[in-house]
Amino acid sequence: MTSGLRLMFALLALAFLPLLIKSDFALTILVFSFLIGMLAVSFNLIFGYTGQLSMFHAAAFGISAYATHLSMSLLGTSFWIGLVLGALLVVVMWTWVRGTQILTAKTRKDSLPLNDLIEMLQARPPHRAPCMAIFLTSDPDVAPVALMHNLKHNKVLHEKNVILTVRTSERPRVKEADRVRMEPINDDFKKVTVTYGFMETPNVPRALGLCRKQGLKFDIMSTSFFLGRRSLIPSARQGMPLWQDKLFIFLMRNAANPTDFFHIPPGRVVELGAQVAV
Repeated sequence: MTSGLRLMFALLALAFLPLLIKSDFALTILVFSFLIGMLAVSFNLIFGYTGQLSMFHAAAFGISAYATHLSMSLLGTSFWIGLVLGALLVVVMWTWVRGTQILTAKTRKDSLPLNDLIEMLQARPPHRAPCMAIFLTSDPDVAPVALMHNLKHNKVLHEKNVILTVRTSERPRVKEADRVRMEPINDDFKKVTVTYGFMETPNVPRALGLCRKQGLKFDIMSTSFFLGRRSLIPSARQGMPLWQDKLFIFLMRNAANPTDFFHIPPGRVVELGAQVAV
């Protein structure tokens, strides 16, 4: 039995436990014990092991407590209904985190280090296309999926190639001077890291405009943005249980479109990808 199934059965057992308890005193003790335990875990999330304050967890805890109070006082719902709904939300969030970890590990396992790919391209240069190509990736040390498929199927490499990574800082806002960091690899490749605060809206074209001050010359309307798109296939023999695979695939399909999220001109986007079993 996987850890996910054990967690689900434990939450279901906890939800139905009050139905088996006949004593009001025992039920009161159980409820207060659960509330005190939840409060202790919440304060641990709020203040952390190192004493650092997390305003996000504090706000989430406050909103959740307020929403539970409103549902109990105005709608007359039971505390245990809120507990079951909270457990379902925990399962959804845990599925998203676990599925993302599995997908990242599988993608990295099947990928090629960027430096190794550059050495192979120097040994056997492909046909070169004019203008610049920007490949978005979450791991700049690994060759992006879109770059590999472009070389495999189109057998072409652009004159200038940018490996672009967008990161979210733990700070609410990032200064413009710290927004962009560019690292040249060779004459053909450059790494660009764009950092945004968690309260900021990413705008890749505007951030790339800051790269001009660091010597990156390009025309946004003649630049191609390559995005890697992965078509997920559920697999019961690896990763998570089949029902969690289907839930994760549903969440991925309803995730934000990278083109809209990063404000990339739609007419300049090329999507390349492959099927991945999770």
